[in-house]
Amino acid sequence: KTISQIFEPFYTTKLNGRGLGLSAVLGIVRGHKAGIKVYSELNHGSSFKLILPLSGDRKLAAAAGIRSQTVRFPQAFLILVVDDEESVRAIIARTLESFGLRALLGKDGREGLQLFKQHRQEISLAVLDLTMPHMGGPDLKRELHLLEPKLPVILMSGYSPEELKVRFAGKGFVGFLQKPFPPSDLLALLIQSLKTYMAEPTP
Repeated sequence: KTISQIFEPFYTTKLNGRGLGLSAVLGIVRGHKAGIKVYSELNHGSSFKLILPLSGDRKLAAAAGIRSQTVRFPQAFLILVVDDEESVRAIIARTLESFGLRALLGKDGREGLQLFKQHRQEISLAVLDLTMPHMGGPDLKRELHLLEPKLPVILMSGYSPEELKVRFAGKGFVGFLQKPFPPSDLLALLIQSLKTYMAEPTP
């Protein structure tokens, strides 16, 4: 089965295993108003991630935590965000805007490269997804660095940062994010990557 079909139930005459495992899991997850994401790469395995809704109190606490992290950027840096999921792009864009930054959004590696060529002088950092149509994050990073070797690039994926560090050690990424990630993780990497331009955080 393809990734798009693995949650579909199927009939089998085997005594054990009726093909309802992942289908049942999906039903349970949806019953809790949650989500499940699958990341799979040939010769590297698969990763399943459950995305559970926060309780009201935790949502308020998380929002308060972000508001308390006031950072002064000397200018509204333009960040290139390339991901093939529209919802992910939208969330990251809103998060960047909440930090006083601007987002330039691309839906795949090919479009990301085109956008960089058009706005090369303005872009200060890139956030790329690992797996995308036409050109994945690592290949896109390679193309970007041919044009601008010092561009900071963050790689995001459903895999853990530890896995990504092992796979892409020494490949020129300034940091890794595991999706879904809290805004504070992205902010920490932005501060680290743009620290040359950063003012001191507001008390």
